Order: sequence, then C-alpha cells, then structure tokens
Amino acid sequence: KKLIKTPPQALRVQKFGDSGIDVRILGDVRPMMQWEVTGELRKRLKKAFDEEGIEIPWPHIKLYFGGNQQGNGIVCKACSHPNPEGNKFCGNCGGAL
Repeated sequence: KKLIKTPPQALRVQKFGDSGIDVRILGDVRPMMQWEVTGELRKRLKKAFDEEGIEIPWPHIKLYFGGNQQGNGIVCKACSHPNPEGNKFCGNCGGAL
C-alpha cells in the first residue's frame, strides 16, 4: 500500500543551525500517514549519513563550579582534558582514564 500519493514537489534548505540543516520537503501522503512517512525519511537520511561518515554536531556545555581547575585530577591521555580525581571516564571525550 503506497503511503506517498505524489512525489515531493518542493525541496529546499530552510535554515542552517548550530547543530543541523533544516530542509523543507513538501508532498502529498495518504491521510494520517505523514508521521510514518516522516519517520521513515529520517531513518533513511540517518543511515545514508552514517554510510558516508557524516556526523551531526550537537551543542554541549562545560560547567565549572570554581576551585582549581587543574587540581590533583587526572588528565585524559586521549584529549588532555582535566578530570576530577576518582572519575573512571573522561568528562570530555568519554575515554577511560
């Protein structure tokens, strides 16, 4: 059973964001099937990006609560990020300490 009634009529870049590109795709689908079609489109795009090695950036924040940043912590061998004593994994890259 076909979910898409007509092929996409419009495909354009809506905006460039900090962690992605919004693309507008317009077309006709069967009634109440827009969510299923949208979900399938996202899965296929993610798979294609993964196959091509395209990573989607995501925003992240480092929090600092005062005190000596260097302190007696552990420096990650992979990314040189200082970590508090007792951490088992790097707070920056996730590598084992």
